[in-house]
Amino acid sequence: MLSVVRDHGPISQADLARRTGLSRATVSILVASLRIEGSVCTSVGVSSGRRAVLVESVNEETLFAGVTYLPDGIVASLVDSGGTIVARSASHFMRQPKKYGVQPCPQIVVAELMQESGIPLNFVAGVSVAADPRAPLPGCTSHDHVAVMPVLGEVLSLTEATALSVATAGRERTLFIDVGLEISATMLTGRSLLPCDPLTSQLAHLRVGGSTLPCPVCRRTGCLDAVASLAGMATVAGAADIAKTPGPTRAVEEFLDLVQHDDQGAVRVVSSAALTLGEASAAMITFAGITNIVLAVPSVLAARFVKDFTRSLRSTAYLPYSGPVSIASCTRDPHATAVGAALHALHTVTGPRTSSIAHRALST
Repeated sequence: MLSVVRDHGPISQADLARRTGLSRATVSILVASLRIEGSVCTSVGVSSGRRAVLVESVNEETLFAGVTYLPDGIVASLVDSGGTIVARSASHFMRQPKKYGVQPCPQIVVAELMQESGIPLNFVAGVSVAADPRAPLPGCTSHDHVAVMPVLGEVLSLTEATALSVATAGRERTLFIDVGLEISATMLTGRSLLPCDPLTSQLAHLRVGGSTLPCPVCRRTGCLDAVASLAGMATVAGAADIAKTPGPTRAVEEFLDLVQHDDQGAVRVVSSAALTLGEASAAMITFAGITNIVLAVPSVLAARFVKDFTRSLRSTAYLPYSGPVSIASCTRDPHATAVGAALHALHTVTGPRTSSIAHRALST
């Protein structure tokens, strides 16, 4: 039966019964058993206008999970070692008063996503958790203004392989830059860990010259967080007409549309932001020993942004950067962040690339 699934999958259980000569009941029992073993996965498809359970052979390739905390829920993505998005889902928080609300933890969200996708838990080799600055994070103190959280302690119980990836991450310093509705940069630092220990994370409060916007964290000017939105980028670049666009969602949509149509003002904004972040990243490489950079960039901005960012990074860095620059290019947030987090988990396990810049482009 397995050979039939490998040769003809995805295949419905009815077709599987016909090809093997087994009864539908026997096929159903065997499929359930093989799914538990991790040899096959099942999904619901539509064939000839009818819903059918499709059986497919499981690709025994290691997967990496990325989880993003948002103010209203959690988004999870699964990425394979080739950088392809395998599955993703969103789990919303219960809309109740805070003291009565129940918030799903990353472990449950990832486990449910894998169960829905028919993927065995032991296929996950690493999990990384990112967070919106406005999101409530378990175990976080102060203002919760942490743009990226490493693997939380509760995720460590997912698999033994996950704990191994955390130990690897503990010997690295990763700069995670999210270019979406807001721009944030965070440096992940850690230490070698026991499975029960949490990773330490630290906000890399980068200073950026030429900015006159107040930082939402320290209230001073010149911080990287001062360039926190597309409107902020426009102000820094001198494109005030874009900054005046009403409403954050409309501003972002119109800005991305301008970039897509090669509007020179919008292109200057993207270039300015990329050059500024490249210079800031170069400083972090020099003074903080960054070993890995992950960029989450909307696909419309990706080509221009990555080109200017890497050029600025190479020309400004005092020390040569030999680690990877991973690109999570998606059409919209928060999926870009979740995929970027998964890429971080991927690189903590697979190690740095041999080339100076490893460009992995992902799209939805």
